[in-house]
Amino acid sequence: MKVLILEKTKLEKVEEILKKNEKLSILSIYFRELKDIELKDKFALILDGPEEYIKIATELIREFTEIPNEELEEKIIKKFKEENLKASEGLGFLFS
Repeated sequence: MKVLILEKTKLEKVEEILKKNEKLSILSIYFRELKDIELKDKFALILDGPEEYIKIATELIREFTEIPNEELEEKIIKKFKEENLKASEGLGFLFS
């Protein structure tokens, strides 16, 4: 899993670049607002999948993104996993 930070104004361009590349269709790509982490007008791009494809994606969009420090990356991943867990628990409730 890899986290990159980008400005809201660059969101569409990054999404377009990633979706245009057929090789990268194997990746799970998530965008999350970072206002909860005190970064207004910034988004996290979370890439999940094989490392070689994450490297390709990172290289293609490097001019539009920045790499967070380790502490911020851990905070974003933790928050992302918490959100996914809550969402999956909610679905479990619906189907039980």
